[in-house]
Amino acid sequence: MMSKYGRPFRDDIEFYGACTFLHDCGELVRFEDATLRDLIFVDPLWLAEFLTSIVILRSPNLPAGLLSTDAINPLTRSFKTGALAMLKTQLLDLLHKFELALATQPRQLLIPSLLPDEYRLRSDFLTSAVKIRMKMTQWNVRCPSPAGSPAKSPLRRTSPTQANDAEDVMLHFTYDDDQLLRRIYALAYIPSGFWSRLVTRIMGDKNVCAAIESIFMTTSADRAKIADIATKHAKAEWVVWQTGIELHVKGHSLFTLKQFLPLAEIRDIDYSNLDMRAKDEQKRWRTWNQPAHRPIFEMVVNSLSISTASQHGRKLSMKTDVEGRSRLLALISDLLDTLLEDWYPALGTRFVHSSEGDLLVSRYVLCPQCVRDTERSASRSHVSSAASHRRSQDDGEIPGNSTSHMKGSRTTGDISKCRPGVVHCFVIEECMLAGREYNWVECPSHGGLHMRELAPDTVFADIENALTIHVDQLKRSRMLGRGAFGFVFRATVRQPNGELCEVAQKMLEPVDPGPGGRPSALAAYKAAADKWKRDSMEFACRAYCTSRQELSLLSRMKHPNVIGLVGVCTFPLSLVVELAPLGALNQLLGSHRKAGTKLSLGVIKESAVQVARALEYLHSAHIIYRDLKSENVLGWRFPAPFSPQNDVLLKLGDYGISRSVLPSGGAKGFGGTEGFMAPEIVRFNGEEEYTQKVDCFSFGMFLYELLTLKFPFEGEEHVKERMLDGARPVLLPHELLLPTPMLDLLVHCWSAHPESRPSSSQLVGFCAAPEFTHLLDVCELGEALPPSQLMAVPITDEIDDPDDFEAQLWLSGREMVVMGCTQYGFVDQKSIELPHRSKYVSKIRDSVWSCDECGQVTVYGISLHETGHLQLPSLNGTLIRAPELISNDVLVLISEKQIVLLRLSETNSVSHLGTFDSPYEIHTSTFLDNGSTRQIWTGHSEGRISIHHLASNDTFSFSSSLYLPDDKSVVRQLVGSKDAQKVWISLEKSSKIQMVEVEKRQVTGSLDIRKVMPGSETIHTIDMEMASQNHVTYLGLLERNNGDQLYIGTSKGLLVIAHAATLQPLSACRPFEGDITSICILEEPSREEESIRGKATTLSTASSESGLGWVRERVSETVDRFRSSSATVETQGAALLVCVGRQFRSLSHRFVSEQKLADVYSIAVWRTEEWAL
Repeated sequence: MMSKYGRPFRDDIEFYGACTFLHDCGELVRFEDATLRDLIFVDPLWLAEFLTSIVILRSPNLPAGLLSTDAINPLTRSFKTGALAMLKTQLLDLLHKFELALATQPRQLLIPSLLPDEYRLRSDFLTSAVKIRMKMTQWNVRCPSPAGSPAKSPLRRTSPTQANDAEDVMLHFTYDDDQLLRRIYALAYIPSGFWSRLVTRIMGDKNVCAAIESIFMTTSADRAKIADIATKHAKAEWVVWQTGIELHVKGHSLFTLKQFLPLAEIRDIDYSNLDMRAKDEQKRWRTWNQPAHRPIFEMVVNSLSISTASQHGRKLSMKTDVEGRSRLLALISDLLDTLLEDWYPALGTRFVHSSEGDLLVSRYVLCPQCVRDTERSASRSHVSSAASHRRSQDDGEIPGNSTSHMKGSRTTGDISKCRPGVVHCFVIEECMLAGREYNWVECPSHGGLHMRELAPDTVFADIENALTIHVDQLKRSRMLGRGAFGFVFRATVRQPNGELCEVAQKMLEPVDPGPGGRPSALAAYKAAADKWKRDSMEFACRAYCTSRQELSLLSRMKHPNVIGLVGVCTFPLSLVVELAPLGALNQLLGSHRKAGTKLSLGVIKESAVQVARALEYLHSAHIIYRDLKSENVLGWRFPAPFSPQNDVLLKLGDYGISRSVLPSGGAKGFGGTEGFMAPEIVRFNGEEEYTQKVDCFSFGMFLYELLTLKFPFEGEEHVKERMLDGARPVLLPHELLLPTPMLDLLVHCWSAHPESRPSSSQLVGFCAAPEFTHLLDVCELGEALPPSQLMAVPITDEIDDPDDFEAQLWLSGREMVVMGCTQYGFVDQKSIELPHRSKYVSKIRDSVWSCDECGQVTVYGISLHETGHLQLPSLNGTLIRAPELISNDVLVLISEKQIVLLRLSETNSVSHLGTFDSPYEIHTSTFLDNGSTRQIWTGHSEGRISIHHLASNDTFSFSSSLYLPDDKSVVRQLVGSKDAQKVWISLEKSSKIQMVEVEKRQVTGSLDIRKVMPGSETIHTIDMEMASQNHVTYLGLLERNNGDQLYIGTSKGLLVIAHAATLQPLSACRPFEGDITSICILEEPSREEESIRGKATTLSTASSESGLGWVRERVSETVDRFRSSSATVETQGAALLVCVGRQFRSLSHRFVSEQKLADVYSIAVWRTEEWAL
């Protein structure tokens, strides 16, 4: 653009528009996927050649079809800078996009195009079968529940027993074909990439792996012994080819999912030669597989028994039972259906018909009696069929008795062809409906078939007894609410031990709300019941799929912020979960909105952190939630309007549209709520792949609900179009008066680019950081050097509301910078040019003194106009601190060698009261006044502290000394308490703070900041060497009725908040990379202080005793804080902390996008309430 037209693109929208146009013209290649949208290939031919070079790679130790990721490194070794470096990091995503390679294990890729097809695999052609060892630790052999036992304990891993590895173990493998589970899928077509994606999902799903590990059950007493033997000698491995996958246990088939290819292999049923009949929409039986033009693939879970003899001659055996087989069948069926519905919605959406009137995807369950009839017919015709077709040829195995027949090949035996027969099939949706009503279906040839034998997963036979709740155990109470899925009732469940527990029963089918139900609920029930009556099969299928979806997730999740599953009730179909006493969070937010209150910042933080932790847990389990909003967040503890409590406990519920994904892949499918869905879902209707970052976008909308108590885009139309155009929910001016990190997080989460959003782990760190609710505002300072002193001046106006308060921050330096500040942050900044650099600034009565090291004073009014000049008496040495008024008319000057007391008149003229010449160089000082005694403490080198007592006539009385134990350093800073009981001391280049009892003259407490680490850091931003090089640079004290706080600034930018009386850290963060040079407290004066203005109680601007605080505590939407008692409200107001440091480190820098820090000084203002580690 620059070379041809002389101008760049105006923005990203114009740039991406041009790329899309050139992509459509074939000039370049660009993808809209969330993970690949930043890659633009200007040479499509180079891309094709590069991908070809990857596909033809071989790993020497792996069969064709498997590739180690290390084999790709030589091709990408030169990709070090620019766009090639980006391509290197996103190469796997690119291979997934083209379905050229998919990850099966952490460092292994599956190349679908190089896998053998079934014709080559089953023939005598020399082709190596692709075998992949299943990721499992050992077989978790289960024990059956005792007869009559209503529940059993969850599955436990069996501990391996010691066995002689040299022991010659002989295993029997036996099949029971009467117990196998079979399912048939008939598709209009097989979409591109279907098998490769399905195979990798099956092998990579942890639930499938866990189901296989626990598929065996034993009645033997030596459960651990048989489990150990099987683990050592009966390994499980996957066998994959282009159109199928099979699970072998020492060469014996346990599970098979493959496309039926009659010319490749016919194991027991030749579907092409059978008359397969199923009911049509008019309930008439008709043949559905003639002509045989529809692709068919079958899923078979075999009933396998493994037995052996122990050293003592006892027989040890384990077998797959109904629970184990149906659990595996249900999980893989769910994976298959989810893949079809999300990745191929044009094909996989249920109840969609072709132009010929057939369903695009038909799911059939075959009548087992009809299948056995065809097998017996085939047996009579082919008596010579090999009985050991599933038997491995491994040494040491004893042939088992098997009666099923499989096609001959190098692995499975002879061909067995069935003669034409009739097999009656039932669509799975019909079985789901039967499972909801009467648990039976009828075969025209063999009569009634129970669902537990035909399709046990449809009646939840795979669910543990501990999770199965009979209707007699439940007592339903009043209705709690309703949603798109149905009604939610309060209920009581009787546990196996006889105890009663209150739960929530989430109905998945229409249930009468009862006589106490609202008219709207009754109307909703009647409407839903009418829909079920008109199309019962479709709605029963939806209810079953919803229950399966939530069960598969909730049954394996355990987290304090994720709702817990109690069980499932099959009639009426419902999920029983923990009861949320307060209901949904949107109702709680609505009550605050009606009351005209806002959530306190502490409640917002706790709510955001807990929901972020729930997301982090889900994402760590590779689950995308997809529907995060306040309506799906349930409350256990939450403050009511006007309540001072901040106790919060929230849990994330409703997992009806959540999706499990592979660790290396994303998800597809349209799901979510308008206004909360991420733009990448809305733009492509879920047809393009997206990642877990869609939940992070929804988290931004959830945070918006917490801050504003409004729904995103409330009352607006065309929300989807506006979101795609870049619009986001509007924040009103008063809603912008929030801590800046909160607003920053909203902006990050709302980014249109998923890679720019924080991850769920980053959300937890961001929201849990002290800065999230305490850092109100930050402003960079223009000078290269830090201000020599920071001072706060409260501004009051009798006309204004007494609760309305503002303050000025005076920063002395080359020029005097005056910043206006409120409880929300900075409002303006003004500068006063100075003839000489100002060293100190102090508030003397109603004016501000700017003083240099020589004692030249310029006096300013609060309105920033200059009112006069003053020359202080010459001192022995330079001033070490600003002149300070310690009573109504006594001014103290402290230099390196002297302490001078002056009488200050109303006209700012001074008269001498007394001088003390110190024998030691003075480095710091503080003033203590408890009403009876007045003392000036000065700090010197070698840990020496001098204490100077003042007489009642404002002259020096006597002096004493105090030596800090085991410290020979220079005393850097002294901070005294208002009641003159304690003094806090920091030393030069020291990491320790010490507390001295004034009366006892003893050190009673200490804190080493090297033992305090900031919590709001990531592994990339934390400085592990900080502790060894860190030392205290500044102290500040805030005295409150509910506990004094000591603020500690360090040379490494660490800000530590400690309980002043005990020196126990309350919180710690690192807002700066460099040193913290100043700390100042902005504190609301008490009523007594307002009536007696001018009385100072300290010599340190870092202390709150000087009366240099301010008040801005009004009832507002953002910073309204509740105090513990009415007495506290009368005597103390809010307070803010102001600090100056070098190289500010924002939360965005630490958790979202790490950037180079500006080497300048910044000033930050903080809240001081609710500090916590």
